[in-house]
Amino acid sequence: MEETTTFHGLGHLFITIFLYCFSSFIVAPVITDISMAALCPGKDECSLAIYLSGFQQVITGVGSLIMMPLVGSLSDKHGRKCLLTLPMTLNILPLVTLAYSRGATIFYMYYVLKTLTSIVCEGSVLCLALAYVADNVPEGRRASAFGILTGITSCAFVCANLSARFLSIGVTFQQQWEFYQRCI
Repeated sequence: MEETTTFHGLGHLFITIFLYCFSSFIVAPVITDISMAALCPGKDECSLAIYLSGFQQVITGVGSLIMMPLVGSLSDKHGRKCLLTLPMTLNILPLVTLAYSRGATIFYMYYVLKTLTSIVCEGSVLCLALAYVADNVPEGRRASAFGILTGITSCAFVCANLSARFLSIGVTFQQQWEFYQRCI
């Protein structure tokens, strides 16, 4: 590997990770409201939403524990960029269902899709991005590159939360639905 490798060669990765994290984090604050409206309309408390959320987190955690070594092995075989596309694409599917409709039936479809896709997507994007950085940056500069990637992820989190505070729920999901329709 050449020692002249700079962080400018990773610009495509940094922009992609920022957009991915921004789009993932912008919907997080409104998912609670959507869950409550779909599962327990008109109520202030909903134990079903709490139980479903906990169950989803357990399944996602155990599934990620099993899937991470497989994702790492596949990325060694087929390439980091190629495999990085898979979780980024899969993560769109559950949100498209909520963009289509927010009724109870569609919410359950979202819930199942989100649980299944989170098994593959949760954590794998950042792990694959860090592996890509490690492959393309000289050993002496990796810590800086890892810090920049983590900073970009944190910046996306802050920007998405600020944006979510100023956008309505309908606008957030409508923009994703229009993007999805343009892609097909």
